[in-house]
Amino acid sequence: MRSPHSTVLALLLCGAGLPTLAFAQSGRDCNRSSFGLVPLPDLGGGTYRSVPGGLYPGGTNALPPAHLAAGLQHAAQVIPRNAAGQPDPAGRIALLSIGMSNTTQEFSTWRAWSELDPHRARSVVVVDGAQGGQDARIIADPNANFWTVVAQRLANAGVSDQQVQVIWLKEAMAAPGTTQFPAHVVELQGFLEQIARNLHDKFPQARLCFLSSRSYGGYSTHPQRTEPLSYETGFAVRGAIEAQIQGAPLLNHDPALGAVRSPWLAWGPYLWADGLNARSDGLRWRCEDYVTDGVHPSGSGRLQVADLLEAHWTTHPCAASWYVGPQRPARAGSLLYGNPCNGVAGEPRAQTNTPPTIGNASFRLGLTNAAPSAPAALFLALDRARTPLATPCDLWLDTPFAALATTTAANGAAQIAAPIPPDPLLEGLRVYDQWFVIDATGTPIPGLGPLSATTGQLLQLGL
Repeated sequence: MRSPHSTVLALLLCGAGLPTLAFAQSGRDCNRSSFGLVPLPDLGGGTYRSVPGGLYPGGTNALPPAHLAAGLQHAAQVIPRNAAGQPDPAGRIALLSIGMSNTTQEFSTWRAWSELDPHRARSVVVVDGAQGGQDARIIADPNANFWTVVAQRLANAGVSDQQVQVIWLKEAMAAPGTTQFPAHVVELQGFLEQIARNLHDKFPQARLCFLSSRSYGGYSTHPQRTEPLSYETGFAVRGAIEAQIQGAPLLNHDPALGAVRSPWLAWGPYLWADGLNARSDGLRWRCEDYVTDGVHPSGSGRLQVADLLEAHWTTHPCAASWYVGPQRPARAGSLLYGNPCNGVAGEPRAQTNTPPTIGNASFRLGLTNAAPSAPAALFLALDRARTPLATPCDLWLDTPFAALATTTAANGAAQIAAPIPPDPLLEGLRVYDQWFVIDATGTPIPGLGPLSATTGQLLQLGL
């Protein structure tokens, strides 16, 4: 994506003569922006405490050929199935998340984008089974209530346990028995391996399980959440996958080798980067990517993981074959992404009066919970990006193609008419918008003054 320009923003909002206010963060230690650790994919043939890097054995990030071949065979069996698990062209492929609070927050964010994706196969049903407060120790118990909730969520989504064929698993321990390396890694690996067995027992058609470890934890000062503990959980994930690759009977996925005990295991997106120290692909974690506990992701942090999940399902050789399908009619919808910039009324919020359907002559773009009777501007773009303006404010749009000025009402609301023509060529068009409001209690933006802002908003035009 191109870096957006703020020229239009400056022309509309600068020179207002409002005072510049100091901004203070609280609850997180934003100074802990790097621990000097090397992400596993970048570590490669190097070592951490005498343990080699890489996502797979031998310090490599590539699936071993034999394990990849096995994964491709399993992926070929990920096909639409009926409620009894039998192949059925009118059946479903359930893609299920399993894990803790961070998992459900990140997966549900990605799920919202996935639901609007016309390129997702018609048969795929995405179900978020992850739940807050449910760590690896809890869900390793096959009788835990966690699994009852998962069953209910599957039923609510209209799919059965026999239709669950692919799983994203992200887990950690809320309170490890020890934080010493490698003891806590061995402990977590054991729980992950038991969870894999639970997945096979509860979902007999589960073919593929992709695992992720934690993202950067350094902004938290909690001794069981911070670094290097979060980083080291990656070795537990790798250990479980490596154990299967090396033929551990209790993780066997191949019926030709004996009783099947687990789905095929491989890495999903690797989420860890050393805070502000970008890894080789550019991923970094800013303090504002976390809420005030420094552990759970904010809107921007959830979006970052959602993007990694999207790339995984659409490009991984063992995922794209069943996830990507024939073009479907584009569904009209909108969703919010990123973080807002708070103002006098808290978080200003972008909204629409109705879905952005083609031919909707009464469609309006709205703003609520903003500063009353204040100058406001709505920016529109054809792509999204993230350009920091001043902590914690970001511009969530690529280069804007339009800017519309207005003034909020006494209740802090505003609306701008945006009629959608009845042109079928508009189907699937995505437009991104974000509101900015002059607000004396907002964040000082250099050259602009104090502002509040909404998150970004995706508008997908459709039927």
